[in-house]
Amino acid sequence: MAVDADQLVRALRTTMKENVRLRAEAAQRREPIAVVGMACRYPGGVRSPEQLWELVAAGRDAIGDFPDDRGWDLARLYDPDPDHKGTSYVRSGGFISGAADFDPRFFALSPREAIALDPQQRLLLEGTWELLEHAGLDPAALRGSRTGVFAATMYQDYTWLSAQHADALNGRWGLGMMGSVLSGRVAYTFGFHGPALTVDTACSSSLVATHLAMQSLRRGESDLAVAGGATVMATPSVILEFSRQRALAPDGRCKSFADNADGTGWSEGMGLLLLERLGDAQRNGHHIHAVLRGSAVNSDGASNGLTAPSGPAQERVIRAALADADLGPADVDAVEAHGTGTTLGDPIEANALLATYGRDHRADHPLWLGSLKSNIGHTQAAAGVGGLLKMIMALRHDTLPRTLHAEVPSSRVDWADGAVSLLRSHRPWRRDRADAPRRAGVSAFGASGTNAHVIVEEPPATQAVETAAAQPDPASPTVWLLSARTAGALTARAAQLSSWLDAHIAQRPVDLAHSLATTRAHLEYRAAIVGTGMAELRSALRVLAEQAAPKRMTYSDGIARGAGTKGGHRVAYVVGSDRAGWSRAVADLLGAAPVFAERFRACADALLRNGGADLLAVVTGAAGAPPADRDDVARQGLFALAVASAAVWQQYLPASVPVIDDNVCPAAGRLLAGDTTLEQAAREAVSNTVQPPGRRLAELVAAGYRTLVELGPRADGPSGVAEQVAEIDSARRATVLAGLAPFDRTGTYDIAGAVASAYACGAAVDWSRLIPPGRRIDLPTYPFQRSRFWLEPVAEPPPPPQAPAGGGHTLTALLRRADAAGDLLGGVEMLVSASRYRHTFDSATRGAHPGSAMLLSEGATPVVVCVPSFLAGSGPHQFIRLTTEFTTRPRAFAVRLPGFGGACPQPDSWQAALESLADTIMTACGDLPFVLLGHSIGGVLAHSLTDHLDRAGRPPAGLVLIDTFDPSPAHRQETFRWAMRHIMSLDPGGVVLGDDNLLAMANYLRLFDEWHPAQITVPVLALSATGTAAAAPQWQIGGTHVQVAADHFSILDAHAAEAARAIEPWLRTIAG
Repeated sequence: MAVDADQLVRALRTTMKENVRLRAEAAQRREPIAVVGMACRYPGGVRSPEQLWELVAAGRDAIGDFPDDRGWDLARLYDPDPDHKGTSYVRSGGFISGAADFDPRFFALSPREAIALDPQQRLLLEGTWELLEHAGLDPAALRGSRTGVFAATMYQDYTWLSAQHADALNGRWGLGMMGSVLSGRVAYTFGFHGPALTVDTACSSSLVATHLAMQSLRRGESDLAVAGGATVMATPSVILEFSRQRALAPDGRCKSFADNADGTGWSEGMGLLLLERLGDAQRNGHHIHAVLRGSAVNSDGASNGLTAPSGPAQERVIRAALADADLGPADVDAVEAHGTGTTLGDPIEANALLATYGRDHRADHPLWLGSLKSNIGHTQAAAGVGGLLKMIMALRHDTLPRTLHAEVPSSRVDWADGAVSLLRSHRPWRRDRADAPRRAGVSAFGASGTNAHVIVEEPPATQAVETAAAQPDPASPTVWLLSARTAGALTARAAQLSSWLDAHIAQRPVDLAHSLATTRAHLEYRAAIVGTGMAELRSALRVLAEQAAPKRMTYSDGIARGAGTKGGHRVAYVVGSDRAGWSRAVADLLGAAPVFAERFRACADALLRNGGADLLAVVTGAAGAPPADRDDVARQGLFALAVASAAVWQQYLPASVPVIDDNVCPAAGRLLAGDTTLEQAAREAVSNTVQPPGRRLAELVAAGYRTLVELGPRADGPSGVAEQVAEIDSARRATVLAGLAPFDRTGTYDIAGAVASAYACGAAVDWSRLIPPGRRIDLPTYPFQRSRFWLEPVAEPPPPPQAPAGGGHTLTALLRRADAAGDLLGGVEMLVSASRYRHTFDSATRGAHPGSAMLLSEGATPVVVCVPSFLAGSGPHQFIRLTTEFTTRPRAFAVRLPGFGGACPQPDSWQAALESLADTIMTACGDLPFVLLGHSIGGVLAHSLTDHLDRAGRPPAGLVLIDTFDPSPAHRQETFRWAMRHIMSLDPGGVVLGDDNLLAMANYLRLFDEWHPAQITVPVLALSATGTAAAAPQWQIGGTHVQVAADHFSILDAHAAEAARAIEPWLRTIAG
């Protein structure tokens, strides 16, 4: 059948399109993958890829003693006899420092969740943050992105510890231990929407995870991928198991491919890579550390044993990886080997390398062979990615580092069978030809039989090089930004950056400012430094590192520092009404800010056209100009100043912020809100037409606006707007930036300082107009504020003591006898002495003994958190009636003081008690606003908690003290004697008091000697009972004082309604 020409052309075109599509698909399946970020933790104190290279380049051996911070019974663990059960003939290994430490608050985790969390999950959370910072990416910008997580693990032996504490962990230990959640928790925490897979193929896990991440990127499932793994030996179980198999080197060291190899050495670590398709990385301008050209994974199959390595399988996986990279064996210069140091595995691996790579290399140009395990041991699920990190850093430093302990290569390998040479010394790594990139293979083989091989290549020579920006005017200020999750971390960040600058003295100020602004997240606690040179920056960093965090945003000597903000921070413009000084402000700003000058002149012209005053003549003091303080002139001047000031601010702050005005200058507010034109607004300003006022200040503060930018002249003292806000915002939640900007140290208006102040308050700022482009600098990563979160092994309990004859509460009976004999305080001293021998917890171990809070009522915020007295007989139950008497029922909790309730461990210091209670409060309240309410001596405890929570960046909105006596030493004994006798009279049978509660009380009496008064800034309401018979005076600490017709005890019981009526109006003011 004949085919006409048109049909033939259409068919050819279809075929050509299909060929193009197939070629594109084939190219995508083999697209190189860029490494754009790295992070790691390895033995030897390694906390970054750079430190890993320093360790390897120095030829350091990172193997050390078993850790003493994990509850291991080191005295019983070691025995030189391999056949001795329950012991290890090895007492060395590679351990990461601080494996028990974590910063849960950074990741919005409660202390109870943190201690229930497998430390491998914790490492990956911190590592992922560091990884993104290393890549210069803001983690917040990746929420909702197609970022995949491919995380490797082998075992979760922390489970054995957490299972012993399952009841105390209250349902949290299951998710904390599940291997599947290792990747899922990272994706959840960072908001990634790509695949989240946990990989366990034993020792090849992290290299297999990298292979899967590469495939996901090539298939288009992911646009970015986090790949790597973590291992933490929470218990010595894997060491004990392999001791029975006699598979460990007695000295704990891997002697990779050495003739004296005598077993592997277990270690731990964490390594992560951030991967991206090479084309995307180049288009996005991301720094490329290396390129992954190809990878492959296979299995030994039915070989000579489940865990025994298979030479033929290793050869196959190497050839498959070369094929995936479209390379030949001669195109690879070196191999980072698995190299466990065993007499079985190393010869098999070496022979596979000889058969694949060795035959295609020459004797004068061999394949160079090494293994990181010789430095840091076998890091198990983190081993493969560690090898990749080592080779990426070797490419950067043009050096192939030596392998330790390999002075004599293994005699079990016929090294003459191919050109493979063991790296027994450092060698320069040079490119043979300009068109031949340097490459290395990285191997990992799992005891599961799963093998992996990845080909890594140096970054493209054509990688975009950032050109130096034009040198800015040395007199022009720039802004350096710092932020952190807590006030303490911000202080640490300043100290960290100061130390880093000491070691990197050649940095340009503009590059540092650019990198801080564009490659770091902007967190809740902020500081901004305004200056022109490194000397000013260094001085400011020292100030920030040494001074305590302010209670309010401050700006002084070029340093703006905030007091912490939560998410959802909102900004509003407020049209000011202070008339004094408007003309001086305009005169200064006309020369300082071109945008201001242009907008002010436009307003002045519009006013003049509509019969208004000649404002430019007023400002310049021209002959015949009216006085600036005349009512109509001042009103029009404020109008133009507000509109022009807003034009300056709108360059840096989001344009969609609301504007409020007052009745002095409503036209400005209407114009800035977009409700009128400039011409109409000018007419209104001239005619003094009063329009309905805009949104009031109280409404904005109640709606969550925390930065109020005043569009008016800067007053010498508090502005009118600031005074209004102070009246309506008793909790001091909002900050007023009065006037466009303060004068700086040169006597001119400091616009950079004004914007820096807004940033410190929590505002989102566009820095492109203030911080010029610069080169990206690799800055130190976030200084996590870690503390210990580690479950201790549960020891066998000692036999219980014999009960006294006749049963009952012995200590309670003795206390009553002492009181009857007129020596109540002597009886109390007996209790204090006895309390020293109860089981205690300290600040570091408080997470293992989490406190509890009783929910008293559901309702509105702020949450009322009740703190009971520590006198025996007190407790959460005392506040039930009070909370039921509130007409507008609040959400209310009462905390149980740690140490009360059965044989609960007691705090060993006042600080440990505060930290435990603060953990309980933050867990109960989450992000909700709350007030603390303390009765009697519980008010003193609540006061200390207020200070502690404030320092931790989570202050209460207010504090209520109910009949709290002066806690000074002069009044303590008599007050205690009076209160204790009353409590004993109410409980003649000792049902409520009891020995356990008396000992808990005695412990707090002992710890109370550590108490010291603190200054707090939150609003305080103090209720005093008019019928209290105690001799001690009420505690006078400022705030609002209200008397209630009740006595010390009935104020929470029979007269609780009166107390509630006194508290409710104050609570409403706190709620705004």
